[in-house]
Amino acid sequence: MQIDRASNTIVRIWATYTNSTGNASNPDTTANITIYPANSSTPKVATTPMTNFATGIYFYAFDTTSVSLGQFSVRFTFEDAGVKQEYMENMDLTDSSRVGGGSLPVVFISKDFNGIPLSGTSCYCSSDIAGSNIITQTLVTDSTGKVTFFLNAGTYYLWVFRNGNTWQNPMTIAVV
Repeated sequence: MQIDRASNTIVRIWATYTNSTGNASNPDTTANITIYPANSSTPKVATTPMTNFATGIYFYAFDTTSVSLGQFSVRFTFEDAGVKQEYMENMDLTDSSRVGGGSLPVVFISKDFNGIPLSGTSCYCSSDIAGSNIITQTLVTDSTGKVTFFLNAGTYYLWVFRNGNTWQNPMTIAVV
């Protein structure tokens, strides 16, 4: 499952359950969730009850505010009429507002020749000077002329485009 923190810091993780006969669960079914960081036996979210949304459908409101981005394993445990069932699912917690996949913020401010910020400037980064290995999506500068990419340490190339303005592409940027 893919969870994007950019849309909301509290996301619902959904699970469905049917009993051994293929029917929706009984009203007395318990559903629990445990969330582990990848390759760890120490849970980020200890075993916690899920909320019953409808017969056989459960959710857990996962607050991702203080959770590091990355991969997790999610264990769902259901107990219905004395029968316990478990299944695991992989979860990838991302933040699409953090364009670039790295951890270091790189801010670019687009300005005209008079130093006035330009909104509507398209920008993206590549890992090669030819621009054939694009590593970010294209961002458009906001009303203050800014875009922020998140990159790891290294050398990158910034490509900038806007009708009516000319930049020398690419611009080399060093992230340390």
